[in-house]
Amino acid sequence: GTRTRRAVAGGGGMQMDDTAASSCRAAMLAAAGFSIINPHFWLDMMVIGSIADNFGHARMAFAAGVVTASAMWLTAQGLGARLLAPLFTRPNTWRVLDGTIAVLLSVLALTLALRGVG
Repeated sequence: GTRTRRAVAGGGGMQMDDTAASSCRAAMLAAAGFSIINPHFWLDMMVIGSIADNFGHARMAFAAGVVTASAMWLTAQGLGARLLAPLFTRPNTWRVLDGTIAVLLSVLALTLALRGVG
């Protein structure tokens, strides 16, 4: 609503400093904390675990595929963030992103309202 309008109208850029992370250990602990504390992590584990149960004797192959896909996804996110970081130092980039998200969420809400959830 109002916050989105303000963000699209006059959002600022991402401020980057030149200081390095305090240590690799601190960065790894922070990353582990963000992933393990995230409720989506636990939800995904429950869903994937219940799906894996359907594979019977091929559960280990399914698990290997899940681990591989997860590693590839997280690597792609990290590399994408690194490549896009300079772009997001510009306020206009944030305005476009905020506006796109606002439009997508509005379309989703309107679709759900018109068609119903079930």
